[in-house]
Amino acid sequence: MEKLLGIKDQKVLLDTNILIQATKAKTKEQRECLMSFCGQNTTYICDTVYYEFLRHSNIRHFREKRAIIADWPKVDPMTDNQVLREDESVRKIFECLWTVYLYEMRKEPKRFIHVNTEDLWIASAAVHYKIDRILTTDHSGDFAPELFNDQSFDLGENLTVHLKTFRREQARKWWDEIQKAGEIRVECNSIGK
Repeated sequence: MEKLLGIKDQKVLLDTNILIQATKAKTKEQRECLMSFCGQNTTYICDTVYYEFLRHSNIRHFREKRAIIADWPKVDPMTDNQVLREDESVRKIFECLWTVYLYEMRKEPKRFIHVNTEDLWIASAAVHYKIDRILTTDHSGDFAPELFNDQSFDLGENLTVHLKTFRREQARKWWDEIQKAGEIRVECNSIGK
């Protein structure tokens, strides 16, 4: 927990599972650790996270979950500054990342089957808004290790969180390779800048 709490003053996009764990983690210490981490960093959620967290709820659960988001440290869903909108610009990044994933996984195409579309939307929002870190409990290939460095933090009681850092330079390198090969003719400036 101490290692995670040593990370401060960063911009971090939260995956849906972090909201869930911060409210339903097994221990009070885990919940407090996640809330403290979010309080000492500027945390964001995007439309996909907002939707995933609130979906499949009856009206009572919806209101409870909505209250959790409203009380979240440094996240205010009623303003546009911390709920990142997935607009046309984010959709373009999604298409670029999808292409880069396909390119990178071309030797092992079955890996692409396991890429979670929602997590690709979350990654796209992070890339577009220049937030290179995503906090998640996912250790799988949803955030491809070729494009995301991974720091793991054991919070005890079988809860490990991962801070994924987008490898912009590597993504830009692959995007340039795709462009040079003539395989795609789309511009994607935000990936590598």
